[in-house]
Amino acid sequence: MTFLMTVMASLMMLAGCEKDDKSVALNSLPQKAQTFVENHFGDLTISSVVKEYDDLTYDYDVYFSNGTSIEFSRSGEWKDIDCHGSKVPDSVVPEKVLNYVKSNYPSNVIVQLSIDGLFYDVELDNDLDLVFGKGGNFVRIDY
Repeated sequence: MTFLMTVMASLMMLAGCEKDDKSVALNSLPQKAQTFVENHFGDLTISSVVKEYDDLTYDYDVYFSNGTSIEFSRSGEWKDIDCHGSKVPDSVVPEKVLNYVKSNYPSNVIVQLSIDGLFYDVELDNDLDLVFGKGGNFVRIDY
């Protein structure tokens, strides 16, 4: 019984330690994320930067005035780029992925790009979702 009470008390303390998401300054981002934003999205106006807490870790979300958003890991690696109908800059798309899309869907553009483990998920402006391996090789269409 004492063990169970100790475990329950520990869980309650951990839940109480969870912090709310909070707005932070651009310079609070890891340097790698700051450089990525400057190099690939420098012409856009940043509307907010949010440090998002999830259990015992956190990541960052950068929101732009045109609706574009980028999610970064705590180390500054991009995880998701969502341009909400606008084109993701070619400069951030892996070359093999970009070539495949241009060859097979020449009238479409990439509007969202995310990396999840070993795969790139690509959404085109026609709502088609494509999956590529980390090396950029086409894997499948996601329905």
